[in-house]
Amino acid sequence: MLMKASGWNWPLFMAFIRWPLLMLAGAMVILLYRWSGIEVGLYAGAVWATLTVSLVNLICLALLLWRGRVERFRLRDLMGFRRGSLWRDLGAGLGISLLLFALMVGTVAATFLLIQTVRGPLIFAQLYLGDADFSLALPWWLAAVSAIVFPVLNAPVEELQYRGYAQPRLIARSGSVWLGIGLTAVAFGLQHTAFAFTLAAMPLFVVGFFVWGLGAGWIAHRQQRLAPLIIAHFISNLSFGVVPLIFALQGG
Repeated sequence: MLMKASGWNWPLFMAFIRWPLLMLAGAMVILLYRWSGIEVGLYAGAVWATLTVSLVNLICLALLLWRGRVERFRLRDLMGFRRGSLWRDLGAGLGISLLLFALMVGTVAATFLLIQTVRGPLIFAQLYLGDADFSLALPWWLAAVSAIVFPVLNAPVEELQYRGYAQPRLIARSGSVWLGIGLTAVAFGLQHTAFAFTLAAMPLFVVGFFVWGLGAGWIAHRQQRLAPLIIAHFISNLSFGVVPLIFALQGG
């Protein structure tokens, strides 16, 4: 995946464009609720995040396909799926998912303890959930998108965008492996604020997924293909699909 140095513009754009798009989408969800007379907080945008992320994924997939034509690369070559190593990739994906999840949870726990030392005693549920209203009614089709479309689409698009496209180009442009991985991990962490139920919880999402992105970036750089990471990312995304399902069932 490593290549000759190119400009900064497109790698940085592709790394960071998801964050403002998702923040805008979340804000629009909240405004639509309030215009309809339903007072909601930040959590409403997070509940709909699996849908808005899926829409952003379609935009980003179109950008990746376009850059592929311009820069003459194929997305399937970046993925690196091989018939003969499918079972090995599945096993590796499961192991990577567990490893990165453990790193993320450990980082979130350490960050929460640090916040406690600064702000005083806190209950994690209060920081994480805030005023989230679990009686908020959601349509059944959102649950379907959450459970099926989101994990299937999100894992390959995010890995292609972050570790397949942006990261190797940032490494080549900067001449530093860890700067390229680090910039991509920062962008990856920031975009996951779209899943935060409260402003106070956003730092936990940023640092947790920053560490996830560092680990994934290092693995992608070492392996020079994305197949095991896509599988690991898919496994990790399954848990996010549960949240809207809970809200849909509560509303029903």
